[in-house]
Amino acid sequence: MHIKRVLRHTKRAVLACCERAITFVPEIIWRVTINDRTNGDTPGRPTFHGKNGTSVIDYVICDQYTLLNVNSFVVKQPSYLSDHSAIVAWLNVNNSLPTNNTQNSSSTDRLTSLPRQFCWESDSYLKFRNTLRTESIQILIREYMERHTEDVNVSLDDAVNILTATSKICLKIKTKKSRKRIKATANKKWFDRECRLKRHELRKVSNQKHRDPFNSELREKFHKTLTDYKKLLDSKRRAFQTEKSLKLDELGLNPNNASFWNCLKSMDDTIVENVPAPISEETWLNHFQSLHSKDPRTSIQQQEIYNELQSLEKEKEQLNY
Repeated sequence: MHIKRVLRHTKRAVLACCERAITFVPEIIWRVTINDRTNGDTPGRPTFHGKNGTSVIDYVICDQYTLLNVNSFVVKQPSYLSDHSAIVAWLNVNNSLPTNNTQNSSSTDRLTSLPRQFCWESDSYLKFRNTLRTESIQILIREYMERHTEDVNVSLDDAVNILTATSKICLKIKTKKSRKRIKATANKKWFDRECRLKRHELRKVSNQKHRDPFNSELREKFHKTLTDYKKLLDSKRRAFQTEKSLKLDELGLNPNNASFWNCLKSMDDTIVENVPAPISEETWLNHFQSLHSKDPRTSIQQQEIYNELQSLEKEKEQLNY
């Protein structure tokens, strides 16, 4: 009777959440951070050094059972390779990790994927509520109400499936943004001497910052120089595009002129390198044949030595006969 009462209250709660479009959390997993909880870590030691200051934004997270076997935790010194400091945690591997008695071995060994993440916007409340009233979602809700089960976990999984199916219809799935690929700018036509000098200044300040990562003045100078360098590149690129556009408009009055088509072809700001054609196999073969066929005796002295050796060989042959 107690299980049925729990299921009845669970179904009512799930339906109320669906009507109010409240996200239902099926399971709460306790997680703790190792920072400031073990030996080796100084309280408040920063893990990030940026232009606006330092902060603690890098953590090692584990469950409450693994925390008992953590030996120490260390935040290393800042590196010139990144604004983030490396964090290292040591575990006592000789001790067996205590397992939760409520979970069997099959559940702990099974890997589960992370749930989908959806984007919740200002008008998502009305979209979610209207989607719950559609025929396909109402069929899932009716099947959920008519299904009789005494397993609370199965009932919760069915409720989560209803909310997930509704979210897929009306909400956008949150995707991970890929990092933009760094584009080469040194081979651009508008990359002139001023850009090269500014790039040299930026690299010089960057090397100084890497040697002294705790110096706030150097970090601020680096970010300011980087901002100026990016603004300079943008201005040079826009000036190049504006100049080409104006010239193309002037020549557009007579499109049959060859200058118009030459200007149109030169709109690309990338410098095309003249790559030499690959050497053919026949050329390589002739080269090495001529290389090995040449007589190394080029000087008079070498010719005399060669003649002496020839005469000695002839005398030796005559003596042998």
